[in-house]
Amino acid sequence: MVIEGELRRPDNSIFWVTTWFKTERNDSGEISRLIGVNQDITERKEMEIALARSEQEYRSLANSITDIFFAMDENLRYIFWNQASEKFTGISAENALGKTIYEIFQGKDAEKAADIYREVLQSKVPRTFENVFHSNGKEYHFEISVYPSGSGISVFTKDVTERKEMEKKLRDSTKKLLLLTQINRHDIFNELTAMHFMHDLALDTSDLEEIYSHIRNSKEELRRIERVLQFTREYDNFASSQSMWLMLRQIIDSIQGEVAAGDILFENDVSEDIEVFADALIQKVFKALFENAIRHGQTLTKVWFYTRECGGSLIISCEDDGIGIPDFEKEAIFTYGHGKHTGIGLFLAREMLSINSLTICESGVETKGSKFEIHVPEEKWRYRRSHSDTLTDPGRKEHTGE
Repeated sequence: MVIEGELRRPDNSIFWVTTWFKTERNDSGEISRLIGVNQDITERKEMEIALARSEQEYRSLANSITDIFFAMDENLRYIFWNQASEKFTGISAENALGKTIYEIFQGKDAEKAADIYREVLQSKVPRTFENVFHSNGKEYHFEISVYPSGSGISVFTKDVTERKEMEKKLRDSTKKLLLLTQINRHDIFNELTAMHFMHDLALDTSDLEEIYSHIRNSKEELRRIERVLQFTREYDNFASSQSMWLMLRQIIDSIQGEVAAGDILFENDVSEDIEVFADALIQKVFKALFENAIRHGQTLTKVWFYTRECGGSLIISCEDDGIGIPDFEKEAIFTYGHGKHTGIGLFLAREMLSINSLTICESGVETKGSKFEIHVPEEKWRYRRSHSDTLTDPGRKEHTGE
């Protein structure tokens, strides 16, 4: 028989021993003699106690950090799972330990992480990489540091989703600054071109009434330039602005005063109750579509805007009765420099929409008119219920008919 225990020395100090016992029995089978051998194991026992204390401190530390931390063995099975891991995944340590990465996470994101984990297991060289995981319908970006640890690995995972969102906002702001500069240059250049033309006509005639007519038209071009500059002034802080709920019909109506349409009929059949979650620059998109129809429609007599629902999304259409666009040009018209004029209008329109996660295409029939369709995702539009709803979170899906 072998037992371990504490013994006390004469000076009251404690030491640990392992004792082996052996018994001897007499002819009657009774124990007649007990032989024992003690081995001092104090040093080993103190090391075991220190190791257990160290492991407990390690677990307490790992559980106290706010970043996700876990450890895996050589088979990529979880052997440690801290409280931050539990909070993010909703999976307790009890249910995670012993499982592989594929039993916790699925898809290509898990496969990418597993490949790097295996690489660190083989090379014994630490690695840091970024990866994306999806949980509860949300996309998370992580900076993951992997370290070899014994026969397995230790993994520290920092949530950098907020940083990534800020980086995207910065890129979008820079892009919007560039777009606004291009838009204003494009609009003002067009108006100045028209003014030069009016002045040339005025200089080529001696008819005072005709001269006055050209001056009046030129003055209207100046007013449109003033409106462009006014928009710029009102949008001084647009680079840091947030998207907001905009009343779609009102936005489309506002372009009538900015475009010289002549006798062309303008119709806006968009419901007054529809709102889109976008940047104020979207107004320039509808203006570009209206101008494009006037400039290229040739036989044009009418331009109209309307909407329809499609699988939860909203389709905003701008249609005209002009000559239409050939099939081979339906995509080319959105490229920079394409067309008979500057080619900037539709290119900028697509760029502005992309910033707001919207898309545009042309789906009209040649000889029967052009039709531009703007696709608004389900979470980017709604039916307005009351004035206070303009501050509602964009995620609320009011238009589904529920």
